[in-house]
Amino acid sequence: MRPLLALLFLIGLALAPPMLMAQPHRGERTVELRLGHSTNLAQGTILSFDKVIADSRCPVDVTCVWAGQAKLQFSVRQPSQRAEDFVLTTPLAPEVEIAKWRIKIVTLLPPRHSGDGDKKLAYVVTLAVTPLGD
Repeated sequence: MRPLLALLFLIGLALAPPMLMAQPHRGERTVELRLGHSTNLAQGTILSFDKVIADSRCPVDVTCVWAGQAKLQFSVRQPSQRAEDFVLTTPLAPEVEIAKWRIKIVTLLPPRHSGDGDKKLAYVVTLAVTPLGD
């Protein structure tokens, strides 16, 4: 049964119309953040990966009906201002515009495995970060 499903999936991909490649936004760059770490975006603006609120992504060694999602909490702190917290959710809401930045999840590692259970994972997120015009 599984080989037939895999074959049908591959045929579907081959027959699907080609997708347009998303062009990067002007000034876009990628940053990699480990859970609990921060990076300087520009002129004292600090982006932090604060917390994994939930991670129900489908384990890579299991066939799932639903891909699941991960909810990640971040904060942006600009000089002389309070930090602004925000949540990004894969795949439903992977992008936000906040504090003059567009921030989008590109990847979240590590992938989950069926034996992970409640084990603490060493999360690393790659984000596309684009400054917004004034």
